[in-house]
Amino acid sequence: MIDYKKFEDLYKVKSPIPDIPNIQEFNPVPNGFTVPNLPLPVQELDASLDSMFSQFESIKNTIENKVTETISTLTGIDEVPSVDDVESTINSYKDEVSNKIDETIGFNINNVTDVNLPFTNFDIPTSAIKGMASDILQNNVRGLIQDKKALVEDSLSQLNLPGPVTTSLDKIDELSSTLSSLNLSSMLSNIDSISSALESGGENYINKINDMRSQVSDFLSNNGLDALGNVSLDGLLQKTGIPAALQENLKGITQKAEEISDFAESKVQTTLAKNAEKYYNCLK
Repeated sequence: MIDYKKFEDLYKVKSPIPDIPNIQEFNPVPNGFTVPNLPLPVQELDASLDSMFSQFESIKNTIENKVTETISTLTGIDEVPSVDDVESTINSYKDEVSNKIDETIGFNINNVTDVNLPFTNFDIPTSAIKGMASDILQNNVRGLIQDKKALVEDSLSQLNLPGPVTTSLDKIDELSSTLSSLNLSSMLSNIDSISSALESGGENYINKINDMRSQVSDFLSNNGLDALGNVSLDGLLQKTGIPAALQENLKGITQKAEEISDFAESKVQTTLAKNAEKYYNCLK
């Protein structure tokens, strides 16, 4: 009969695999210690909510006046070309943007890598080569990615839109800038977060929270803003009273301009990826 006890003893002595440690030895909570159930700082949350809502109320009139001014300008629109009417111009400008990206990134990065070839212009220090590559991205490429708003505006400028349309789009841009400078979106996010935390404080706070949320919702709806406090073109246009066909034309053209911007961003990233090895080598 085989005595398996001998194999067990041999395993314990010879096995390179250590025994699994007792996990209780690593328990960060001492034995017998109970984590206290601390209540939420309800009063502090309530005070924070009051403070944040007070800030929101302090900027409401400024926003409402700017919205009224914007809607008044939009109401003056009586002619907007359809997307079909400007399709060829849009496609032409899209091709122009595409060619510019290819030319800017491909040509300039090739120049930098050519300079950095072994035994070619070896008197140029590496720091100068790195600087050249950096300048190319800073001056010619980064702007196409980061300044999407400028590219949208440039796209619209290619369409030779009627004066009232251009003026209206400028007013919408001014409204967006106002909302950004007042930090409305961040303010609403904070109000929502604090309200959600305060809900656990009980029924005493529920009515107050619901009333505040209702005021915020009405404000956004009345001023053509989305749930995040940003401009909603749909919301603004619905308040203008201009014909539905003109509303659709304006939304369609604006969307096409944004598509060109998105296309440019994607094109830049793709082209950079294709040149990534060259660019990396030139920075060595």
